[in-house]
Amino acid sequence: MTRNAHEFRVFGIRRSGNHAILHWIMDNQQSPVVYLNNIGRQSVDPYSAWAQIYVKGLPFWRCKPKASSYLKHLIRQESKFRFVNNDPSIRVNFIRRYSPKENLIVSYEDNFLDNEAFLDYELNHDDYVGHSDRRSDILILRDPYNLMASLVKSGRMNPANCDRFIRLFKQYARAFLDNPQYGSVKPKILVNYNDWFVSTEYRIKIGHEIGFSTQGEAFEKVPGDGTGSTFDSLNLSGKASQSKVLERWKSMVEDEFYRSLFKDVELVEMSKQIFGLSVDF
Repeated sequence: MTRNAHEFRVFGIRRSGNHAILHWIMDNQQSPVVYLNNIGRQSVDPYSAWAQIYVKGLPFWRCKPKASSYLKHLIRQESKFRFVNNDPSIRVNFIRRYSPKENLIVSYEDNFLDNEAFLDYELNHDDYVGHSDRRSDILILRDPYNLMASLVKSGRMNPANCDRFIRLFKQYARAFLDNPQYGSVKPKILVNYNDWFVSTEYRIKIGHEIGFSTQGEAFEKVPGDGTGSTFDSLNLSGKASQSKVLERWKSMVEDEFYRSLFKDVELVEMSKQIFGLSVDF
């Protein structure tokens, strides 16, 4: 029995605009939609290892039978609602088994595409999430200069772990350049975050590839999934297009560690090929 009309697995490096793009996708889908955010790296069952669940079009009371929360939901008149993973009142199995869902969105951050957990996911797919009529893998990539500026500024990237982030970026970049298959993962929809942020035509194009029509309006919300923007926090929510997300590198040019990252010739060349961007420090 079909449980999901269309299932999306979305891969991205944190601070790449993942949450903005994911909420843009969710907001443009017909209900009901379930979006499982930030699945653990070694987890195979996405319903057992999420950071947040966003739901649209499911009965709130059946998802979370708690009177005070239901009252807040009614007062706010929310079109979609969020649950966090430390809330014992959430009925995850109801959300898992709810059928049919128009869309299931499963988001992975900082995962290598050849992660062996994805092979197990394939072997037990219908047990974990149910049958999906269609399945698409989406890969999001932001240029390395602004991505790594945000990672370093937020404290998530440092000399001890920078090698992993660079290897991760290069694997994703190769998917953009050569479109190889990594085990069970073969991204069909490649989203250049820089273009998505600035270009109406590009948003229309990506919307079409995903399966919805859009006039290409800028997405103005700043999702709170990851505490918002590294530089602006949630201050520009409602006017996100004013954020200087393509100029973050400028604030980091005096940082010696940050500059050292771009001594990597291959990294710089990939940025040129995919984003047309190179910075001469």
